[in-house]
Amino acid sequence: AGAELTRAGCDPAARICLIELITDGEPDLGATPSKDQLRTLSVQYATAEKAKGHLVNSVGVGNSAGLTLAFLEELASTPVASHSARIDNYDNLDNYAQKVSRSCGLDGGPAPTTLDCSGIGVDIVFAIDQSGSIGAPNFEKVKAYLTKRINMMTFDSASGPRMAVLGFSTSNRWYCRLQFDSAS
Repeated sequence: AGAELTRAGCDPAARICLIELITDGEPDLGATPSKDQLRTLSVQYATAEKAKGHLVNSVGVGNSAGLTLAFLEELASTPVASHSARIDNYDNLDNYAQKVSRSCGLDGGPAPTTLDCSGIGVDIVFAIDQSGSIGAPNFEKVKAYLTKRINMMTFDSASGPRMAVLGFSTSNRWYCRLQFDSAS
Protein backbone atom coordinates (compact mmCIF):
# COMPACT_ATOMS: atom_id res chain seq x y z
CA ALA A 1 0.00 0.00 0.00
CA GLY A 2 2.81 2.39 0.85
CA ALA A 3 4.57 1.54 -2.41
CA GLU A 4 1.42 2.60 -4.27
CA LEU A 5 1.42 5.97 -2.53
CA THR A 6 5.06 6.41 -3.53
CA ARG A 7 4.44 5.18 -7.11
CA ALA A 8 1.62 7.68 -7.54
CA GLY A 9 3.76 10.53 -6.21
CA CYS A 10 1.89 11.17 -2.98
CA ASP A 11 4.05 13.77 -1.27
CA PRO A 12 3.11 14.16 2.43
CA ALA A 13 4.29 17.78 2.27
CA ALA A 14 1.65 18.54 -0.39
CA ARG A 15 -1.07 15.90 0.08
CA ILE A 16 -2.42 13.65 2.79
CA CYS A 17 -1.20 10.10 2.16
CA LEU A 18 -3.41 7.56 3.94
CA ILE A 19 -3.41 3.77 4.19
CA GLU A 20 -6.54 2.21 5.64
CA LEU A 21 -6.01 -1.39 6.69
CA ILE A 22 -9.07 -3.60 7.25
CA THR A 23 -8.39 -7.06 8.66
CA ASP A 24 -9.80 -9.79 10.85
CA GLY A 25 -6.33 -10.47 12.24
CA GLU A 26 -6.36 -14.08 11.08
CA PRO A 27 -3.69 -14.31 8.40
CA ASP A 28 -4.07 -17.16 5.97
CA LEU A 29 -0.58 -17.22 4.50
CA GLY A 30 0.40 -20.84 5.06
CA ALA A 31 3.06 -21.96 7.53
CA THR A 32 5.51 -19.17 6.72
CA PRO A 33 5.62 -16.59 8.14
CA SER A 34 4.21 -17.50 11.53
CA LYS A 35 1.49 -15.31 13.07
CA ASP A 36 4.05 -13.77 15.43
CA GLN A 37 6.43 -13.04 12.55
CA LEU A 38 3.58 -11.56 10.53
CA ARG A 39 2.56 -9.35 13.43
CA THR A 40 6.16 -8.10 13.77
CA LEU A 41 6.39 -7.46 10.02
CA SER A 42 3.07 -5.61 10.06
CA VAL A 43 4.29 -3.28 12.80
CA GLN A 44 7.60 -2.74 10.97
CA TYR A 45 5.82 -1.87 7.71
CA ALA A 46 3.37 0.47 9.44
CA THR A 47 6.22 2.17 11.33
CA ALA A 48 8.15 2.67 8.07
CA GLU A 49 5.10 4.19 6.36
CA LYS A 50 4.46 6.52 9.28
CA ALA A 51 8.14 7.59 9.17
CA LYS A 52 7.56 8.63 5.52
CA GLY A 53 4.72 10.87 6.68
CA HIS A 54 1.96 8.48 5.57
CA LEU A 55 -1.03 8.12 7.86
CA VAL A 56 -2.25 4.64 8.81
CA ASN A 57 -5.83 3.85 9.84
CA SER A 58 -6.07 0.31 11.25
CA VAL A 59 -9.49 -1.30 11.42
CA GLY A 60 -9.91 -4.70 13.03
CA VAL A 61 -13.14 -6.63 12.53
CA GLY A 62 -14.23 -9.66 14.50
CA ASN A 63 -13.16 -11.35 17.69
CA SER A 64 -9.85 -13.01 16.83
CA ALA A 65 -7.63 -13.40 19.90
CA GLY A 66 -4.70 -11.83 18.05
CA LEU A 67 -6.71 -8.81 16.98
CA THR A 68 -6.31 -6.63 20.03
CA LEU A 69 -6.91 -2.92 20.22
CA ALA A 70 -3.30 -2.58 21.42
CA PHE A 71 -2.06 -4.19 18.19
CA LEU A 72 -4.30 -1.98 16.05
CA GLU A 73 -3.07 1.11 17.92
CA GLU A 74 0.54 0.01 17.36
CA LEU A 75 -0.14 0.03 13.61
CA ALA A 76 -2.11 3.29 13.62
CA SER A 77 -0.99 6.86 13.29
CA THR A 78 -1.43 9.28 16.16
CA PRO A 79 -3.74 10.19 17.66
CA VAL A 80 -4.51 6.47 17.77
CA ALA A 81 -8.12 7.07 18.88
CA SER A 82 -8.73 8.74 15.51
CA HIS A 83 -6.79 6.22 13.44
CA SER A 84 -7.72 2.83 14.89
CA ALA A 85 -10.92 0.93 15.53
CA ARG A 86 -11.94 -2.51 16.72
CA ILE A 87 -15.32 -3.50 15.33
CA ASP A 88 -17.17 -6.51 16.72
CA ASN A 89 -18.57 -7.78 13.44
CA TYR A 90 -18.83 -6.94 9.76
CA ASP A 91 -22.40 -5.68 10.15
CA ASN A 92 -21.00 -2.72 12.12
CA LEU A 93 -18.70 -1.57 9.31
CA ASP A 94 -21.56 0.66 8.15
CA ASN A 95 -21.41 2.67 11.39
CA TYR A 96 -17.65 2.99 11.05
CA ALA A 97 -18.05 4.26 7.46
CA GLN A 98 -20.33 7.01 8.74
CA LYS A 99 -17.83 8.00 11.43
CA VAL A 100 -14.63 8.04 9.38
CA SER A 101 -16.14 9.52 6.20
CA ARG A 102 -17.14 12.63 8.08
CA SER A 103 -13.53 13.70 7.77
CA CYS A 104 -12.37 12.10 4.48
CA GLY A 105 -10.67 9.41 6.56
CA LEU A 106 -8.70 11.86 8.63
CA ASP A 107 -8.97 12.86 12.29
CA GLY A 108 -12.52 12.49 13.52
CA GLY A 109 -14.79 15.34 14.37
CA PRO A 110 -18.26 16.65 13.69
CA ALA A 111 -19.03 17.16 10.05
CA PRO A 112 -21.89 16.66 7.59
CA THR A 113 -22.95 13.17 6.51
CA THR A 114 -21.45 13.70 3.05
CA LEU A 115 -18.20 15.60 3.08
CA ASP A 116 -16.95 17.31 -0.05
CA CYS A 117 -13.35 16.13 -0.18
CA SER A 118 -12.80 17.57 -3.66
CA GLY A 119 -10.63 20.41 -2.35
CA ILE A 120 -8.62 18.20 -0.03
CA GLY A 121 -5.48 16.65 -1.48
CA VAL A 122 -5.80 13.18 0.00
CA ASP A 123 -4.74 9.82 -1.39
CA ILE A 124 -6.27 6.76 0.26
CA VAL A 125 -5.13 3.19 -0.27
CA PHE A 126 -7.60 0.73 1.19
CA ALA A 127 -5.66 -2.45 2.09
CA ILE A 128 -8.34 -5.10 2.48
CA ASP A 129 -7.79 -8.53 4.02
CA GLN A 130 -9.26 -11.05 1.59
CA SER A 131 -7.96 -14.20 3.26
CA GLY A 132 -10.18 -17.25 3.59
CA SER A 133 -10.93 -16.48 7.24
CA ILE A 134 -13.02 -13.47 6.14
CA GLY A 135 -15.51 -15.66 4.25
CA ALA A 136 -17.55 -14.67 1.21
CA PRO A 137 -20.52 -13.12 3.08
CA ASN A 138 -18.21 -10.88 5.15
CA PHE A 139 -16.14 -9.94 2.10
CA GLU A 140 -19.38 -8.71 0.50
CA LYS A 141 -19.89 -6.52 3.59
CA VAL A 142 -16.35 -5.15 3.21
CA LYS A 143 -17.13 -4.30 -0.43
CA ALA A 144 -20.34 -2.56 0.67
CA TYR A 145 -18.29 -0.59 3.22
CA LEU A 146 -15.83 0.50 0.53
CA THR A 147 -18.69 1.52 -1.76
CA LYS A 148 -20.20 3.59 1.02
CA ARG A 149 -16.86 5.25 1.86
CA ILE A 150 -16.20 6.06 -1.78
CA ASN A 151 -19.74 7.37 -2.37
CA MET A 152 -19.37 9.71 0.62
CA MET A 153 -16.49 11.47 -1.12
CA THR A 154 -16.55 13.76 -4.13
CA PHE A 155 -13.96 13.00 -6.80
CA ASP A 156 -14.07 15.90 -9.20
CA SER A 157 -10.71 17.59 -9.53
CA ALA A 158 -7.05 16.81 -10.06
CA SER A 159 -6.26 18.37 -6.68
CA GLY A 160 -8.92 16.41 -4.82
CA PRO A 161 -8.89 12.88 -3.45
CA ARG A 162 -7.61 9.75 -5.15
CA MET A 163 -8.19 6.22 -3.93
CA ALA A 164 -6.88 2.73 -4.55
CA VAL A 165 -8.00 -0.69 -3.36
CA LEU A 166 -5.55 -3.51 -2.62
CA GLY A 167 -6.71 -6.95 -1.57
CA PHE A 168 -4.17 -9.04 0.31
CA SER A 169 -3.84 -12.68 1.33
CA THR A 170 -1.43 -15.30 -0.03
CA SER A 171 -1.16 -12.94 -3.01
CA ASN A 172 -2.03 -9.30 -3.56
CA ARG A 173 -4.63 -8.03 -6.00
CA TRP A 174 -5.05 -4.43 -7.11
CA TYR A 175 -8.71 -3.67 -7.70
CA CYS A 176 -7.83 -0.11 -8.69
CA ARG A 177 -4.70 2.01 -8.46
CA LEU A 178 -4.30 5.65 -7.46
CA GLN A 179 -5.27 8.02 -10.23
CA PHE A 180 -7.34 11.17 -10.72
CA ASP A 181 -9.73 9.52 -13.17
CA SER A 182 -13.02 9.42 -11.27
CA ALA A 183 -14.48 6.88 -13.72
CA SER A 184 -12.23 4.17 -12.30
